Amino acid sequence: SVFAERLSVPVIATSRPHGTRALSGLGGTWTHARLAPFSDAQKAQLALLWYRILERQEMGPAADDRAVERHATTRARAFTKALLQSPGIAALSRTPLFLLSLLRLHRLGRSLPHNRFEASKEIVEQLVDHQPKRRAKDAMKVDHGIQGQRQRDRLLEDFAFGLHAGEVLG
Repeated sequence: SVFAERLSVPVIATSRPHGTRALSGLGGTWTHARLAPFSDAQKAQLALLWYRILERQEMGPAADDRAVERHATTRARAFTKALLQSPGIAALSRTPLFLLSLLRLHRLGRSLPHNRFEASKEIVEQLVDHQPKRRAKDAMKVDHGIQGQRQRDRLLEDFAFGLHAGEVLG
């Protein structure tokens, strides 16, 4: 923050609420804003937009616009219905990261989790396992296999234990 203030450089920093409180140096000159959670209508709109993009990719550029819209609407409605059948994840689905992760699970034909603990587990798996593999593949990097996964899992376990035990500040 000293660097940004000294040079009068505009900065946008994002964090979960706990992370913002833990940061020092975000003094009186910083403007704070809180994003509102998605409404049900916004969740439905994002699902429809997401499925429109996917349907267009899957059906190809020559596909009829009405067919794309029909398929996207059907899939978005199915997702919204699945969300309504899982009230335990309703609060999580109001957050963009969680909603997009739930959309991905639904797209893959997987049942949506029934509570926030199952949802968190699925989403962490996506963030820690699947997305890095996808990025590595896109970047044509070599996968380090099981040993790299074990080391990553061990580090995460040690970090979680340190947080829980109060040895590491979160």
